[in-house]
Amino acid sequence: MFDSDDEMEATRREAEKVLALLSDNRSELQAKGFDVDGAMVELEAQFAQLEKISSQVNRAQQKLLHTCADSAEARTAFFKTLCEVLDPLAEEQPWHPLAKEWQELRRILQQQVPKGN
Repeated sequence: MFDSDDEMEATRREAEKVLALLSDNRSELQAKGFDVDGAMVELEAQFAQLEKISSQVNRAQQKLLHTCADSAEARTAFFKTLCEVLDPLAEEQPWHPLAKEWQELRRILQQQVPKGN
């Protein structure tokens, strides 16, 4: 939700400013019928909810990043295994239909393997 802890901290400071503003102007606002205490409680509750959800989002993003890395590793391992099995066969019988199909498929799969592998 928030790109960084800095953004969450900035939001926290803004919420604190609003709470201070409500507190500083309590008498005037109450005289006009505004429920200052209720507004402050609601604001604090909403901010606590925002912090909770933001934390959940951050954990989910970290899990997603790890899952993506695991997926990339699995694709790389699969590709390497295919190469180990099919490259020798394609070299031994380059005119075999399976060898030709493998060479085409190999080019496609190689583009999907993360660089450096």
